[in-house]
Amino acid sequence: MLVKSLVCCVEIQTGDKAPVSAEHVLVELAEYPGFDDNTPTALPESLNSKGILHTIIRAQTDLQRKPVFKIAWEDLFLSDQSEAVFLDCFWCYFLLKFQPDQTIQDRLFHRTAFNYVDLLQSYIDPRYREPFFKRYPDCICQAIYHSFFVAYPTSYQQFGEDFKTALCNFTHLWLTGIQPVPRCWLSWNFDVLEPVNMFKMVAEQEKSKEKELVKDRSVDVYQMLGLPRDDHSSHTNQRILQSDASVTDNSQSDMKLTSSSKATVSTRSQLVAHRRRQNTPPTIRATSGTAVVQKKLPGSSQRESCPVGQGPEFDRLLFNVNGHSPLVSYFLSVVNASPDTEVLQLTQRTEIVKLPPLGAKTYHSVVKESMKSTKETDCKCRSLWEDEKQETGHQMHLRALERKADIKKSEKLLTQTKEVRRLTNLLTVELLQQNTSEETRTTESAVLEIEKALAKQEIN
Repeated sequence: MLVKSLVCCVEIQTGDKAPVSAEHVLVELAEYPGFDDNTPTALPESLNSKGILHTIIRAQTDLQRKPVFKIAWEDLFLSDQSEAVFLDCFWCYFLLKFQPDQTIQDRLFHRTAFNYVDLLQSYIDPRYREPFFKRYPDCICQAIYHSFFVAYPTSYQQFGEDFKTALCNFTHLWLTGIQPVPRCWLSWNFDVLEPVNMFKMVAEQEKSKEKELVKDRSVDVYQMLGLPRDDHSSHTNQRILQSDASVTDNSQSDMKLTSSSKATVSTRSQLVAHRRRQNTPPTIRATSGTAVVQKKLPGSSQRESCPVGQGPEFDRLLFNVNGHSPLVSYFLSVVNASPDTEVLQLTQRTEIVKLPPLGAKTYHSVVKESMKSTKETDCKCRSLWEDEKQETGHQMHLRALERKADIKKSEKLLTQTKEVRRLTNLLTVELLQQNTSEETRTTESAVLEIEKALAKQEIN
């Protein structure tokens, strides 16, 4: 049921619906249609290759600010040679990942080499030639990724970080012969590349599963205790289950009416949790084991910072400045146009071999957490100091009241002549009866009598 729902909800961004057959809903079950010597193999599930390329153009947001360059870009990017390169690269990567066939891959490489050289020889304004071919491999990567995501929506878990990294390495090495920067796919516009409708349908499926789980959790008491159950009890249990289901439906409908946006965001965050795009302001990315989702925060930016611990690993390589891409080199060798003696101009080139994990803490986050912890500790100290201050003030106030009461009692007791004479005689007799020194004399009984006399005094 989930497979059919996901397939029905995926549409190409241009508005053309992608008919999907039951055979090719999973990329693991898909098969290569076959190699045609005359024309490139079409995309799976009857996808429109031109529509895919139009989507990739729309995903390049910077082109909207460069209208002249955009016209030159569209003319060359939507050309027949570019479309052929895209189709053959798609199927070659598909064979490489899911259906290895070296013979067909070699034939696809042969045709891609000729189409790519034709594309290089196409006319374009010299001002835009280098910028176009500099970003062309990355756009082909985006087109291949978008095609996989639209053609096989139920296999979205296969298109995670490793899939995108391998795709970028494959395409860049074919077209340029240079290893791309690790995680160069972080700059892609995933709001366009990944259909949003799919996540809505998955959210509905998750809600239906939760309703089924609620029904499954209902316990039959008679069955647990092993007691015979009559018709009345069975009807009662059915009414209880129906009432629980209705309450669940009503509560879910109320939640949908009151906070539908929150439900959508929370469900999508579960699908694409692992939210961790770093060093790419002003966007934040979240990845699950599948795809990366880009969420833009207007008016905000993420501060760049180095990761804590071991940083990127680098490697120094020898790079031939006069070298060509593998496709161009293969084309020259096929047409016997490669030079007999090639002059090597070697230089050292530093490549990033490995980057820290996406979820690694940065120094900025550590400092921010430390400042937050310090602030919380300071607030706690201030709170304790205020509590201690209030408690000390309260105790001092109580002592002042007690002292004031003792003074009033003493003054009132001194006004009673007979009582004062009695207490004085008692104290004098007790002192005279003791033969000890002054340091060891005690007047405990006299003191007790004085305290009793003070206690009897009433203060108005």
